Amino acid sequence: MLEHAVTLSEMLCVRDARALLQQQLLRTYHSTLICLNVNLPGPVKRNHHSEVIFAAALAAVEAVFADQISYRRQIYRATGCEAYFVLPTDAFLVKQALCRIENEHALGRLFDLDVFAADGKQIGRRELAYPPRPCLLCSEDGAACARNRSHPLAELLAKIEQMVSHFEMGDIT
Repeated sequence: MLEHAVTLSEMLCVRDARALLQQQLLRTYHSTLICLNVNLPGPVKRNHHSEVIFAAALAAVEAVFADQISYRRQIYRATGCEAYFVLPTDAFLVKQALCRIENEHALGRLFDLDVFAADGKQIGRRELAYPPRPCLLCSEDGAACARNRSHPLAELLAKIEQMVSHFEMGDIT
């Protein structure tokens, strides 16, 4: 299953399934929902690097919210790893804490930590007046660089490999 290049069709199918699960969890629990994924460019979404990043993200989220989590689920697919956490905590406070993780953790730039309020409204960095997340390779807006394909995939993957290697060696500076 690892190192499988996924198709656009597979990604779209999983995105729809993810949205349905999110709606189901929000309807069932009427609480804040965290959806965790890994930001990994390219067609291979499961490999050693994504597994390390996902495990680090899980640990970071659980360290902050361990005593508040009322539901958790992890899904491992060829299209990437996913985790869902439900907690009866204000969605804005949750997003603030997750932004700190994204900004301060050695691999945080590779975490995709989405927050939905109990009413289903997604709480983003913009709602908290936080700046957009920077690109892995330059100081520009990361989403804009990704959308415009500003950097070669090989350079992005080399940067991710370097980040994961430093993290695994304990060199988190």
